[in-house]
Amino acid sequence: MGVITNTKYDARQTDGFTEIHVTTESGDSADTTTVDLSTYGASTISGILGFVETTDGSVVVQEQPTTSVTTGTLTITVGGSSVTSKVRNYIIYAE
Repeated sequence: MGVITNTKYDARQTDGFTEIHVTTESGDSADTTTVDLSTYGASTISGILGFVETTDGSVVVQEQPTTSVTTGTLTITVGGSSVTSKVRNYIIYAE
């Protein structure tokens, strides 16, 4: 269990919420990364979708993380997966 580094962020406003895209270069089960929701004008999340590239750049499967929000910081924990050291992508719906 560790902290994921080399994380990229992007966001766009949609109808009533902010969609935040998070891409990590690698990660293993129980690793974490954080998102400062206030950076995107949000304080809570209403949903998250997670994906892992099981084969770099070609095979992508859904993989749900666990999450928590404390004082406006979202912590994303990689779901229980045997896929190690692979790119993970998350789409966060924040309000």
